[in-house]
Amino acid sequence: NSSDDTTLIINDPYANWRCNDDSAGTLNPMIEISDAPAGQYDIWVGSYSSGEYIGGTLYITEFELDPSDY
Repeated sequence: NSSDDTTLIINDPYANWRCNDDSAGTLNPMIEISDAPAGQYDIWVGSYSSGEYIGGTLYITEFELDPSDY
């Protein structure tokens, strides 16, 4: 649904928190990590509105990706 508003939180191997809500003029979050270090990444995907369940797809890639394409 185009009105669903999701959020994205990533904790990287150095314990840095990265958060995003809206990207590229959409309600889809996106986080880019240049030269991403090896290690464990903890990832949370949520909804902007409390208690709202939103189905979706998480894309992880080393290629260019524009969230407005999805």
